[in-house]
Amino acid sequence: MSLAGNTSIFKWFSSFTRENANFRQSFWKWWYNYLAKKYAKVDEWTCMNYGYLASPFHGNPKLEFTSKMLYEKACAEVELEGKSVVEIGCGRGGGLNYLHEQRKLGSAIGVDLSEHNITFCQRRFNRSGLSYLVGSADDMPLADASADVVINVESSHIYPDFPKFIQEAIRVLKPGGTFCFTDFRSSELFPPILEAVKKSGFQILVHEDISKNVRYGLDADAKNRLDLIQKHIPSWLTSPVSQFAGVPGSKFYNDLKSGETVYFLIQARKP
Repeated sequence: MSLAGNTSIFKWFSSFTRENANFRQSFWKWWYNYLAKKYAKVDEWTCMNYGYLASPFHGNPKLEFTSKMLYEKACAEVELEGKSVVEIGCGRGGGLNYLHEQRKLGSAIGVDLSEHNITFCQRRFNRSGLSYLVGSADDMPLADASADVVINVESSHIYPDFPKFIQEAIRVLKPGGTFCFTDFRSSELFPPILEAVKKSGFQILVHEDISKNVRYGLDADAKNRLDLIQKHIPSWLTSPVSQFAGVPGSKFYNDLKSGETVYFLIQARKP
């Protein structure tokens, strides 16, 4: 079956998981654990997001370049050097490791629900000042007011209790700390997300629709993603993993292009 031919299946699945919060988190935990365990030795795959580019890119960018640029965008204009940073939903750890190296973080902790993701992170990025812990977004194993910056990149859409996640983010932040949050939702759900962040007590500094820029990233990175899939994924999983990767022709890509899905960026401050 072709990638395009499976779009209706993924449309149904997306609708079902959106309406069943506990199933949604359980399924994605299983999926991420499956991928992390099966591909534990695929060291070149360290980021798990759709990427970002400020403008269309002609040529073939370096593997994971666009995914790391999403982290740059999420933290744009935020002072990170020497700061304590927590990433909620760190995945395979590559984004946080990139910031740790490039922005000279004081300390960095990645938290993820997938035990196998954390095992991968601890092996792949074993360096001073950088650590990874198993934990849930709505109940993190971190002290109150312990971070200068909290980051959440393309992870919150699977959480069963969004308000609890926001309360955990504000709890962990020091007064005056910054929350850098980027993700996607169906277009009608973005305004309630923004309102929930405001009602939590955060002061909104930036909110921006970056859907077009995420699509630029997916366009530029398509060959890299398809090459990685062809190299590592068995034929029976090629179609669902291609959908998961957001390659052109996938449901996510088409929804982003049509405006049915909005990819947003929010930066907020804890008073």
